[in-house]
Amino acid sequence: MAEAEKYRVLPLFAEVAFLWGSPKDSTDQTKFVYYNGTENISSGMIPPIYNRSYSISADLYTPGRPGLGLRPGIAGVIVAEGSFLGGFSLYVEEGRLKHTYSFLGLRLDTITSRDELPKGKVNVRYEFTADKPGEFATSGTGRVFIAVPWSPKYSG
Repeated sequence: MAEAEKYRVLPLFAEVAFLWGSPKDSTDQTKFVYYNGTENISSGMIPPIYNRSYSISADLYTPGRPGLGLRPGIAGVIVAEGSFLGGFSLYVEEGRLKHTYSFLGLRLDTITSRDELPKGKVNVRYEFTADKPGEFATSGTGRVFIAVPWSPKYSG
């Protein structure tokens, strides 16, 4: 187990981890925290977000310019979950916060922040409000937020 931790290959047998009491739709847990470097959380272990309202937030540090290829800056995926059946991704592209959602690969929706991320520490947030919580494939409203420590700035 120490070797697995050392080489960051945990959790072992993630595809069957749901059998050991990982978060389920019926969980009372409402807050999940993941730290920098967390990778490959299997679908049986993610927080229950589908068909309900939820929010995702992340603290970032940006050099104040978008990244592209080898150019230093900020760009990339903050969190994503999905398969060939669909999923979502919260990411930074061209200096802007974006959220893309795919429903069964039939429909692709992307929300992009109006403003670029400012230089320095910033908190980004995505909120989804379900129209009919609990119903399969419920629709709803999604919004992206960018907040800097000294004054909240919302966009999206």
